[in-house]
Amino acid sequence: MVEARAGEAQGETDADLLVLSPHLDDAALSVGGHLARVAAEGARVLVATLYTSGPPPRAASLALRAFADFERRRAEDAEALTLLGARPRWLGHVERAFRPPALRHPLQTFATPDPREGWPHLDELQRELDALLAAHPRARVLVPLAVGHHVDHVAVLAAACRALAARGELGRARFYEDSYALSSTARRAHFVTAAHRTPWWRWHELVSPWAAGLSFIVWAGSRGTPPERWLPPGLAGTRWRLVLEPLGEWGAVKEQAVRRYASQLGALGGGDGYCRLLARQAALLGGAEATWAIDGGATGGGA
Repeated sequence: MVEARAGEAQGETDADLLVLSPHLDDAALSVGGHLARVAAEGARVLVATLYTSGPPPRAASLALRAFADFERRRAEDAEALTLLGARPRWLGHVERAFRPPALRHPLQTFATPDPREGWPHLDELQRELDALLAAHPRARVLVPLAVGHHVDHVAVLAAACRALAARGELGRARFYEDSYALSSTARRAHFVTAAHRTPWWRWHELVSPWAAGLSFIVWAGSRGTPPERWLPPGLAGTRWRLVLEPLGEWGAVKEQAVRRYASQLGALGGGDGYCRLLARQAALLGGAEATWAIDGGATGGGA
């Protein structure tokens, strides 16, 4: 299951910041500026991406062929993370779009299973993430918040929280807003961001056809179990605190890194349009990226 991992041949050293990225672009799109800043300050940043493999492009449908070119996507990720000063580690799991059972419709990627039916995939992810946490015991951890309810994002959030909770180390974690947080529909449907009211003038649907389409997709597809149902008991009900990470000069570096994901940008509204959307989101946050901290007694450890 797990493929060759970038960095191991050189003798990977203990990271100061461990970033969990569901797909080959999520970390850069969401917190690329933060990664560039802390790396420039001397931190060793490791981005562990879980879903980095699939069928050969010729075996995928025409609609999914750009997403199935994982050799190109990994090369893009390596270039982007090098710009940000981070090291990649690719864990080789197969994206939901390509793993069985086959999707009856693409919107099923936003429909999580029912906890009563189980999700065996989570056990494997939890064991793997537990090993990563043990290998980097001093690292702060950035985890996707799973805004938008994409199945792969929910799986990473759930497995990471379970692994951290079992180790009594939830205090090590901060949670970043996924790219789907550009949709006000996705924000209102998420157990954390719903409590942070989105003013109408921030609705990206008003200025971006891609964001409008994304909101429709999230609205139509998010019919599965909410992500909080998969978290350790009590975690969803605790208080969450918004923590803004200033971009400053690193916003330009983030844009350069984002543009490296050329194979994916077509589906994101094009490089120019998507980068303008990210810049607008940052401006509405006072020139920052949004992360969240657990602000209560459920952290199970010190930060």
